[in-house]
Amino acid sequence: MYANKGRMKAKKLASLQHSLSEKDLGPFGGGQCVSPMGQAVVLKEVPFSQLKEGANRETVVVGKVVGVITASDTIAGQTLAVVDKAGSCVVVTISQMSTQTAPLIGDSIAIPEPQYQVIDVDMPQQDHISFPSIRVDNPLTLVVNKRRVGKEKLVPSVLDIVNKSE
Repeated sequence: MYANKGRMKAKKLASLQHSLSEKDLGPFGGGQCVSPMGQAVVLKEVPFSQLKEGANRETVVVGKVVGVITASDTIAGQTLAVVDKAGSCVVVTISQMSTQTAPLIGDSIAIPEPQYQVIDVDMPQQDHISFPSIRVDNPLTLVVNKRRVGKEKLVPSVLDIVNKSE
């Protein structure tokens, strides 16, 4: 899915890329946001190609979802293929996000201070697989379709109690 940019037709992909604008940054527009600690943080928008391995402090990336990989385990979260305005594609893994409320194909997504890495996998008797990835540990930091993600989009906590009798 990553290599084919969601298997999207060229015209549709170009339309999504062209539709990206500073408005898709939502509250991150203007280059500033408030951290969970209540401090002002300056954010510079960068394309995926300028991300460095590890945490990318004081940066924000924005793109359009071109593919969604669904998992049967709702606790795992969501995995998306996202393309930026320049046409670069990355795999975005969002932990603890409900599959029912996750971003859909065509949605814009802004990720502040992305955690970037290149995943390399050697599979026996198959080709080597390598792809860029962004990990999002807390979906509440995201902006989807110009709005911050709310608590209702998180996977709810579940307490399972078993009564053991002697």
